[in-house]
Amino acid sequence: MESLSARRRCGVTALLLAFAGLLALHPSLTAQDAGNPPVQSQEDHDLHKQLQVFEERLRRSEERIHYLEDTSDALEEAVGGDQAVARVYSAKALDLGGHISGQYWSYHGQDGDVTGFYAIFTELYIKAELGEDWSLFATPGVYAISDVQLQDLRNPEITIEKDHFQVIMARAYLQWSPEDELRIRAGIQSTELGVISRSGFIPDRILGTPPLMSRIYTLNSLYPQVVNGVSVGGRLGAGNQPSDWWEYSAYVGSEIQSPSDPALGARLGYFFGKLGLTVNVSYAHGVRQDASSFLGMPVPQAANLAYSISPVPVFSNEQNRFDLGGIDLEFSKGDFGLKAEAFLSSEDSQVMKDKTGFFVQPTWWFAEQAALTYRFDYYDSGHGFGPARENVLGITWDPIPALRLRAAYYRTDYRQEILNAVSLSFSVSF
Repeated sequence: MESLSARRRCGVTALLLAFAGLLALHPSLTAQDAGNPPVQSQEDHDLHKQLQVFEERLRRSEERIHYLEDTSDALEEAVGGDQAVARVYSAKALDLGGHISGQYWSYHGQDGDVTGFYAIFTELYIKAELGEDWSLFATPGVYAISDVQLQDLRNPEITIEKDHFQVIMARAYLQWSPEDELRIRAGIQSTELGVISRSGFIPDRILGTPPLMSRIYTLNSLYPQVVNGVSVGGRLGAGNQPSDWWEYSAYVGSEIQSPSDPALGARLGYFFGKLGLTVNVSYAHGVRQDASSFLGMPVPQAANLAYSISPVPVFSNEQNRFDLGGIDLEFSKGDFGLKAEAFLSSEDSQVMKDKTGFFVQPTWWFAEQAALTYRFDYYDSGHGFGPARENVLGITWDPIPALRLRAAYYRTDYRQEILNAVSLSFSVSF
């Protein structure tokens, strides 16, 4: 595409050619230029004045065009070429997006019912290209949240949260990725240990609420979802299988709940291209902080540490080290999809028992923009209360690509109590 200055120069050339044509077509002017005496007439006099006016207008037009050319060159230097439209230090490109998501609950216990809103969450996605292989990614977010109390499933409550507005940073890392086979990240990032941690962006969720073992966003109930540290990962070819590949990732750093203790983990996966199936195995080691340290208050060891919308305890009753292993799979073929994962931990604790959790979640896209999902969920938190089981049936509708609407029914069986609930949620991406 021609630049603005090039188009202006073409206009000047056309005006000059038109002026030269007028000179060539009038006989009295060509004769005067050849040295012959001029032929004086009223017509010649009028034409001479018109040409003087034309010359003055042409001179002013040339001055205006030069001014526009200089302005155009300055604008091209500011926003064109290798620079971002919104210049931010040395970024070559800047992408800005995000989402607004909200969730509402209606709980029905044996002794009481309650309905209300749980959270409205606004999160930005910011990506800056710093160089050919360098980028920066961050997701600053803020949410208004209510205090959902599910310690007693017979009588659930929704009250005002003391810290009603909270800030969260689920991702903030610098990445160097010269090729698909290698990428290195430093900062706050996903551990990539399970399906849920790898798909941590809320607008992508088919169901508005994750499984019991990873229900609270970014927190480590069974396995860590987010780590602050350094990771390496990539994708490798599978030899003579062009549609298949290997995936790997490993991290070292610390968890949000335990910032002074080392944490490490690794994942190895294989994608079967013809089947549309990915299988991953994972390992992690870290330290769980006790609930008293995280909540800032003494907590009895026998207390039910249910937290927020999780009916199952999220925190440990004491600080302890853990090792865990897991397997997960994702399947997608045509209108059908399946997500599943299972994790088992070994807790180095005199109080806590080992943790076990798994879920299976098939999905059927019965229309181009609508899906039906079922999830069976099992989680034993190791607190001695026995396992929790949950059945979820949900429907998802995307009326436009930027909007996802969800409705789901939850039936939770825990500590010989049944809790029925309906959740309505939405995500608007931009």
